[in-house]
Amino acid sequence: IREGGSGIISSIGVTTGRTYCALVGNTTRAEYACVGSSVNMSARLMGKARGRVLVDEHTYKPCKDRITFLNPEHMMLKGFDT
Repeated sequence: IREGGSGIISSIGVTTGRTYCALVGNTTRAEYACVGSSVNMSARLMGKARGRVLVDEHTYKPCKDRITFLNPEHMMLKGFDT
């Protein structure tokens, strides 16, 4: 841990899209799960973020006039064409 810092680095991927979220399991053991293309893309963005917040194009477009984004760039994500 560096002096004056927490030493915690967060990498965040934000996407916009439809997901299916539900409790999966039974009364003995249940987990909350989310599935869908946007969930997968969010995980891919998070993996490339390296201490940053990355957003997909569907999130960027409606927000670009209200939020300042630094260096918008296109990137290839495994399993996605764009």
